[in-house]
Amino acid sequence: MNETAPSYSKRISPRNRRGFTLLELILVCAIIVIVMGVVSASMTGFLARSQLRRSASRLASMAVFARTHAITAGRQVEMRVDKYAGEVALFEQSDDPDQEFSSLGARWRYSLPQNVSISAFEIGGEETEQGSIIFFPEGGAEEAYLVLSLCDSQGRIMTAAEQKQIWVNKITGRLKVE
Repeated sequence: MNETAPSYSKRISPRNRRGFTLLELILVCAIIVIVMGVVSASMTGFLARSQLRRSASRLASMAVFARTHAITAGRQVEMRVDKYAGEVALFEQSDDPDQEFSSLGARWRYSLPQNVSISAFEIGGEETEQGSIIFFPEGGAEEAYLVLSLCDSQGRIMTAAEQKQIWVNKITGRLKVE
């Protein structure tokens, strides 16, 4: 048995070399950069839509609390909406004859995020910039319609598809959010 020892002096042909060429590495890096750009752009839209949903949910919970508080306390509760400032606050009917309504506190104040605006606000079918939705002790409320929209940094509404609509039923005081 005459076996020859393996020869390590053989040159490895370019086809048999292991590793990556510089061109392959640059190509992979370019693909990664493109994928990261697409993912980050879609994440920005996702985060904005999430803020819109969260804002609609917060306003709905404030309205539900206002209705419930009006029924349990036996007093009118007012949900004040300022369309341009993007603020909503709850007030209850006051015992003090000098003031009609008093604040329910900072917990029941909400400022919309910068990229969410109130694009429409109606009370009793009338478009308004500022107004109050009154919730009555009997369970009813003033009929109201509110639209929250995503907007750009200048406050312009982005698309009609990126909206949440909130209706307050006049008879029952209950909400519908779409």
